[in-house]
Amino acid sequence: LTTLSMLLSLSPNFYYSDLLVRLEGNNVASGQQTHQGFEADIIIWDFQSRQELRRFKLHKVKVQALAFSPSDMFLASLGGVDDGQLAMWDVDNGKALCSARTRDGRGGQALTVAFCNHNDSTWWG
Repeated sequence: LTTLSMLLSLSPNFYYSDLLVRLEGNNVASGQQTHQGFEADIIIWDFQSRQELRRFKLHKVKVQALAFSPSDMFLASLGGVDDGQLAMWDVDNGKALCSARTRDGRGGQALTVAFCNHNDSTWWG
């Protein structure tokens, strides 16, 4: 509740679709939900100072799910039904490392993303 209250006080007009605390505990990732035709941002916040550290832009309308890698070096993000993209980010430099479509146009979509066990290189969406 403290994390949510903190983020809401920083950006009262920001509609959150997902919140995730980094394993080391000092950062929070938030995903945005917007309206049709608008980008949905991902923001990395410093929990103690309550300052925005990074802002990632790739998804449209909604960030469905977020997952930090076991080492906290990477962030996986999954766009909502209007976006259909899965992306991998370098948390420290804010760059997208890769992205891929999550559906083939015949229906169905991914709803969550997670890393396997304690390995940064194994994940699924």
